[in-house]
Amino acid sequence: MAILKQLRWFFRQQWRQYLGGVVALVLVAICNVIPARIIGNVVDAISAHRVNGGWLTLQISIMLSAAIIQYFLRFAWQKLLYGSSYVLERQLRSRLFHHFMAMDPSFYQRWRIGDLMAHATNDVEAVREVASYGILTLADSIITGGSMIIAMGVFVSWKLTIITLLPLPLLVVLANRLGNRVHVAYGRAQQAFGQLNNKTQESNGNQGCPGAR
Repeated sequence: MAILKQLRWFFRQQWRQYLGGVVALVLVAICNVIPARIIGNVVDAISAHRVNGGWLTLQISIMLSAAIIQYFLRFAWQKLLYGSSYVLERQLRSRLFHHFMAMDPSFYQRWRIGDLMAHATNDVEAVREVASYGILTLADSIITGGSMIIAMGVFVSWKLTIITLLPLPLLVVLANRLGNRVHVAYGRAQQAFGQLNNKTQESNGNQGCPGAR
């Protein structure tokens, strides 16, 4: 969550796009509930022998309409969220480039070029993923998960809903441990990437390749 606080300046800058993306996610969650509810109604009607052609056609039409609306809504949130994240990536790369250009030669004596390249590529892409996939995961888990829990409790059974939620605390613990391992592994991968860049630069420099430094 710390990275999200550091990106507040960008979220304030692109608040319309993110708000539109979240609204689209809410509508997608609503559309996800509609087919399940309609199928339940159809099954109940078949069991009660109350099905007629006109009513069944209406139910199918509603399901198809929900699917079409959901398609366009998914396109909308992907364009808004992922499009905004690429704007962030462009701004970060531009800021980082100007920062590197403003540094004196002693800076490049203290920091190896390979490590700087790792920050300029993988780290910036990781921040972009947070601004897109991270926001999507956070919003989708709250919106879709919440809507499905409410729908299950209202239309099915609150007792069954509570039973299905019992494993969630265990999943949270496992996800937290896995996240810590991924964080450590990512740091090691970044170090290896920086070392690879340094070795490549040194090899090119030893061979007299122009532009290696």
